[in-house]
Amino acid sequence: TLFIGLTYTFGVIHHSLDHGETWIETPLPDYSSSYPIEHIEFDNQGNIFLGTINGVYRSTDMGASWQKMNSGLGGIHISTMYIDENDRLYVYTTYSSTTDGLYYSTNSAEFWSSIPLMGSFYFVLNIVVKNQVIYAMNSLSDFFISNNMGENWVNADDGINDNSLYSLHLDMDDYLYVGGRVMHRSTQ
Repeated sequence: TLFIGLTYTFGVIHHSLDHGETWIETPLPDYSSSYPIEHIEFDNQGNIFLGTINGVYRSTDMGASWQKMNSGLGGIHISTMYIDENDRLYVYTTYSSTTDGLYYSTNSAEFWSSIPLMGSFYFVLNIVVKNQVIYAMNSLSDFFISNNMGENWVNADDGINDNSLYSLHLDMDDYLYVGGRVMHRSTQ
């Protein structure tokens, strides 16, 4: 099954059961915005999560139905979303004109817990997580790592010479990639 959020359809998710030959349009409940769906993630249990300007939506039936899953979130505009190897879901949220915070859920988005951020975070553009180590990049192209679920953060910009970072990726061999104008790979 393929899933897409289109920029010209608001509050609607599309999925295809035939390799994109035809598409099924499913409206999201209580979607009150003219912004498209920005993030689509899948966990190992078959649940599908959407990150939107109206918060997180979850489907447990392959996209046939959706429900909002915002209990415990402050702001609800999801600016980045990630699911780790243990099906923990991480989101960074904002309000309409200010930043909010980083959250995680261990129960398929039933409830969200806050992860502390330090003052040097301005706006989290992207996160990846493995073994509860959080790698985060902000809109000022600063790169941070937390080994203890946000209690402490270390700035890890050494060797990164790009002031336009916008993407993080962790590969299967545990190399971390950050990209903007230039692609950088971790040495370990």
